[in-house]
Amino acid sequence: MSSQSSDHKEINDLLQSYRNALVKSSADEVIKLYTSDALLMAQGFPIVSSSKDILPWYENCFKAITLDVVFEVKEIVIVSKEYAFATTTSAGTQKDNASGKVTNEGNHELFVIQKVDGAWKLARYCFSTTKQ
Repeated sequence: MSSQSSDHKEINDLLQSYRNALVKSSADEVIKLYTSDALLMAQGFPIVSSSKDILPWYENCFKAITLDVVFEVKEIVIVSKEYAFATTTSAGTQKDNASGKVTNEGNHELFVIQKVDGAWKLARYCFSTTKQ
């Protein structure tokens, strides 16, 4: 397997691990996938910087909602030995944990991915809803 093929697979696995951690509502698993200086840019929220601030963001998110989504990887582009980007779409449901109400969920996602100590990690993450 070529180095680029190996990196492509590792990045795809990273994105699936992120999806799996979301569905499990595991902030501890999510944060392990981020770089220490990561940025999270969620629609309707201020930018959250650094993994120490991103962790409580996910903890609060998972207290409020439970996700059941599937990611479709649209592209993975490796731009150097240290950086890549990926675009995905996600679709599924979101349950409001307070009321129990379940609604449709869908987003477009953009990931900037950085290789740190030999492992691909999420360095920048931005998402916006596809719901109208």
